[in-house]
Amino acid sequence: MLKNRAKYLIAEFRGLDGALVSLFLFSGVITALFIVPSLYMLQVHERVLYSRNVMTLYALSAIALIMMIAWSLLEMARETVLQRLANLFDHTVSGTIFIALNRQTDGMPEASRGLILADIATIRDFIAGSMIPATLDLMWTPLILLVAFLMHPLLGLALMLMMAMQVALALAGQWLARPHVIKALSASARAAEFGRAVMRNAESARVMGMLPNLARRWGAARDESLCCFEAGARSTAVTALPLRILLHAQQPLLIFIGALLVMEAQVGPGLMLAASLIGMRALMPIMAVANGWRVIWNASMAAARLDEILRDVARRAPRVGLPRPAGPLIATRLAVTPPGCSQPVITDISFTVDPGRVVGVVGASGAGKSSLGRALIGAWPLARGTLTLDGHELAHWDQDGLGAHIGYVGPDADMLPGTLAENIARFAPGGPETEARLIRAVELARIKDIVARLPHGLNTVMGAGGQQLSSGQRQRVAMARALYGDPALYVLDEPNANLDAAGEQSLAEIVKTLRARGAIVILITHRMAMLSQCDLVLVMNQGAVHAFGERDQVINRLSAYQAPKQLPGPSSSGPVAA
Repeated sequence: MLKNRAKYLIAEFRGLDGALVSLFLFSGVITALFIVPSLYMLQVHERVLYSRNVMTLYALSAIALIMMIAWSLLEMARETVLQRLANLFDHTVSGTIFIALNRQTDGMPEASRGLILADIATIRDFIAGSMIPATLDLMWTPLILLVAFLMHPLLGLALMLMMAMQVALALAGQWLARPHVIKALSASARAAEFGRAVMRNAESARVMGMLPNLARRWGAARDESLCCFEAGARSTAVTALPLRILLHAQQPLLIFIGALLVMEAQVGPGLMLAASLIGMRALMPIMAVANGWRVIWNASMAAARLDEILRDVARRAPRVGLPRPAGPLIATRLAVTPPGCSQPVITDISFTVDPGRVVGVVGASGAGKSSLGRALIGAWPLARGTLTLDGHELAHWDQDGLGAHIGYVGPDADMLPGTLAENIARFAPGGPETEARLIRAVELARIKDIVARLPHGLNTVMGAGGQQLSSGQRQRVAMARALYGDPALYVLDEPNANLDAAGEQSLAEIVKTLRARGAIVILITHRMAMLSQCDLVLVMNQGAVHAFGERDQVINRLSAYQAPKQLPGPSSSGPVAA
């Protein structure tokens, strides 16, 4: 089942054939040792009780004890191997999944994205849990059947029929529960995603009195999940009742058959009791698998979601590392469609920016400025057109390698859990070179005043549970992060949205420094005052270029055709309407 739904996931375990074979063989020996208590009982009845030989009893008991110790050691060894395989799975897959999850996952529903990291733990717990040992034991039950047939063909036939009925009932139960479990897990995922969204916006929801309504919406999703689970349990009741009756009646049935054989002098009484005990051992793994329908389907769905991401990773061809870009940024007839949408927000944009030039991107709200910014850094794929940096298309770059040459400040700057130094240094491994780059970024971003006010300076912990910064401070720290490593291309999306006058003056000085260093700077802004720092101006309107050229020419040309209230002059700080 998992194999069909997790082709790429299983491929991550290549090279572990030896461990898997050892698990299978361990299970075979463990199944053989299942028979030891029955044989011990048989020998005690057939030999000791008739001969009354105490030494024989001691010898048989010693042998049985040694076998029980070996049984226990093998079970512990199997559990250890499975635990190590589970940890190896987590170590092998989690990094790939984490990176892929934070790249393009356009085809995955939002509820599934929130489950992915939890899915890793689900599969890990499934590997280390009791379901795989039960399945392996089930695969070796023919060995127990063989022993039952050797005791007497009638006993073996009866046990085989009962096992076949139990397997059929267990499979039927799994089939009946499947649709309900899938619906329940999907509803649970939606409830969890909704709950996380509410917690992210708890402050605004609380002050506006939305929490009772949100709690009802969350509770409805939870109730749907619980109802589906309950429906699954009811559907399996059709098979669960006869399965339970068969389990309870199995030992009396085997004793009944054994008693008939004893009365006909075909077997001894010890063999009758031993056969009943063997029957119980044979049906234990079947019951374990039959009762684990929720665990099995939960793991199956988790494996399918993980496999979907690994499939996308496998389809991405490795890209050759390219040197630091030095040439122009050339956009040719760009069209961009946001992930999850069908309509493009950018339809036809072309421009060229040489190194050492600053482009101001302006336009009314909804004109597509931020969408253009995301396309320029490779965050959103192009629906049409080409975008080249230093003669190489952005799609040809390795995304991680390209990221080292890009400085980006988004409209919502936030700090990740970690120290301030780690946030600025993009969580690069520590070392002299990292520290030198960190200090240069702090100095160039002019945030020494922020660092000085923090309780532990650059070592102050940020993010959830750590030091909280104001929106303006976060934006200035985000600028330092963008400057780290001296990138060649900067896309600054409203970098002054939360800055005061001093912060804007500092931003202007930073832009001058970047121009002098030969960087390409794309400055997306609503404030006309920032255009004084730009060489070129790109005016957007409804996803297309309305005007592009030298700053003064564009502003003068637009001012000649538009009312002053629509396009403020260079000294104004009002918004631009294109």
